[in-house]
Amino acid sequence: MRNTVQQATVHTTGKNLTPIWIEWRERSMRGYVDVFLPGDFADAKNGTSGAHTVLDAQHCRYGVARYALTIVGHRAMLDYTPFHHENVDAGMFSGIMTLVFSNTQRSQIADVWWQDTKRSAIDKAVAAQIPPRQSESSARESEARAALLATEALDVGQGSMVDAVTRRAIEQHAIRRAMRHYAQGWQVENVGDECSYDLHCTEGQRTLRVEVKGTTRGPTSVSLQRNELENARKYAPDVALYVVHSIVLKSTKGGLRPSGGEALAVEPWDVDAGATETVTARWYLPGAK
Repeated sequence: MRNTVQQATVHTTGKNLTPIWIEWRERSMRGYVDVFLPGDFADAKNGTSGAHTVLDAQHCRYGVARYALTIVGHRAMLDYTPFHHENVDAGMFSGIMTLVFSNTQRSQIADVWWQDTKRSAIDKAVAAQIPPRQSESSARESEARAALLATEALDVGQGSMVDAVTRRAIEQHAIRRAMRHYAQGWQVENVGDECSYDLHCTEGQRTLRVEVKGTTRGPTSVSLQRNELENARKYAPDVALYVVHSIVLKSTKGGLRPSGGEALAVEPWDVDAGATETVTARWYLPGAK
């Protein structure tokens, strides 16, 4: 069944055993697909957290997005802002998704819409007609987001977040830096679109697989997907982590352009020395803890 709603197209068979695909049709989210598993909402409770897969416009796996869930009757609010850093570092959007279900099992969606973070969480909750959840942690998260925006000096309006296009530009900026670094002594190939790592480096019989991360934050930590962690463990010790941190975003006529940043190469990379959490791991750089 293909159900076109406010901002997206929902793909489902109408049965309770098949995943729900929400394919976005508007703005910078256009083409991206949020995939939810059967039962994600059937027995869900308020105050719990969840995660789902996100696909890109070619329906290839893009990453994992985390959210806090509020459910009232046939309506669910997925708040991604409590996991702002993990989501944005992984190239995800930070905001609130509202789902309206047409059945009591919450397996068929009648309407869906997205609200970005330009408005407060309370305003969004009122607009979605769902009682807002207020806590000290959410207040601290709002303050952290405001501090992040001020630090990054995003000249695109109060409350705007780094979108997927800018995220991609940051990644490519970091990869270019990494390729220049490893080209001094290695044959370097960019394999990020085909593999679970970014650079494949060879020197005679030696092989090095490099995971590259770019961030506007300082030298504290980076987010890693599960497959990136598994790849690092599989090929250890012939793996490296190359991080370009403190990247500056400059406003241009063509949008935000990344520049500068400080580079840190962790080689060899012992992934278990700094990894925490599960769905999206946060890896702490040496000396950051």
